Amino acid sequence: MKWAAENGKFTIEMTPGGQWLEGLDLYGPNSPVSIHEANQVWRHASREFVEGASGRINAFTIGTTYNAGSTFYRLELAGLRVSPHVSPKITYRGY
Repeated sequence: MKWAAENGKFTIEMTPGGQWLEGLDLYGPNSPVSIHEANQVWRHASREFVEGASGRINAFTIGTTYNAGSTFYRLELAGLRVSPHVSPKITYRGY
């Protein structure tokens, strides 16, 4: 998020909806929903975020493990790769 803020970009957590979801603490001990339901809510938000994305994308994946079933690889990256509003070149950055 620091890089995004410094470069005029944003992450899902920096959007009004993402900030609202973060404030709900859906994964916290007092969450009103199950982990499965929290995952569903965040996956829906991720789809919306990807659909609104445009231009050149920067992905911070160094230091992570590839997981084909993860929200990033299954929904976000897959959606970004087929979006007509996103540059076909995605820059992968370390952090």
